[in-house]
Amino acid sequence: MAGQDKRAALKAEVAEGVLRIPGQDGEWHHDPFRTLWVEVTNLALYQTVSVEEGVATRTPQLVGKGRIQKDDLRLAGWGDRCRDLPVTIKPAIPQEDGQGYKPFTAVVGFIPADPELRSVDAWFLEAWIQQEDMDRMIAAYRAGEMPSFFVGTKLDLWIRRGDEHTPPGYGVTWHLVPAQRRESSFPEAAHGTVTMLSWGDAARSEVPGEDGPGPDPAPSPSLAIPASATVPDMAALTAAVDRLRQTVLRVGVAIAGAVVVGWFL
Repeated sequence: MAGQDKRAALKAEVAEGVLRIPGQDGEWHHDPFRTLWVEVTNLALYQTVSVEEGVATRTPQLVGKGRIQKDDLRLAGWGDRCRDLPVTIKPAIPQEDGQGYKPFTAVVGFIPADPELRSVDAWFLEAWIQQEDMDRMIAAYRAGEMPSFFVGTKLDLWIRRGDEHTPPGYGVTWHLVPAQRRESSFPEAAHGTVTMLSWGDAARSEVPGEDGPGPDPAPSPSLAIPASATVPDMAALTAAVDRLRQTVLRVGVAIAGAVVVGWFL
């Protein structure tokens, strides 16, 4: 049904934690234990400046192509499915009206095609993180050290009844569902939290240019030895050797005496 001009208007009904859609087969419920993992590549950095009532707000955004790991997303009742979706990471900037997103908030949603705007169906994942973490990600991106990253989220998505028994190593299908308040031709967004955001500091390789070879490689780590341990105390060492010699001499004399006594017995 993806890409059709108009979807059927549906409405969800929830009772005792179980969601049903009139006229559709199946039941759905939440799974609070699983995490939706997405790998994000093809990164780009955008800067947005907005002015409201004379106050300018500057917001950086890291945008990339997300690939859902193992799982997939689907629209309950309509059937649309996806595994690839754009991912946007933003700083959680406090708003004076208190309407801003809190740090580590995440949203997954679906925007249906609009013939008047000539737009197509679009899925999306957006997350808001603390400014200091955003600064680290931007610095790593600009340094060429972050070709990709992973984001894990726990959202109020739905799974079909029975899928909660799927082993952890296997994927499940997460569902966006129709609204409960009224009939609609598109689903409600799912909200939740970012449980993990990780990336590897993959250092960019230096390529020698016309000005000469690149910088020397970093020295290999070595075991640090205290300077006092590199120069032995010769006086103490000599005294210890003398004591050892005297001990050996005394032990030798005692053994020889015992042998002689035993000979005459």
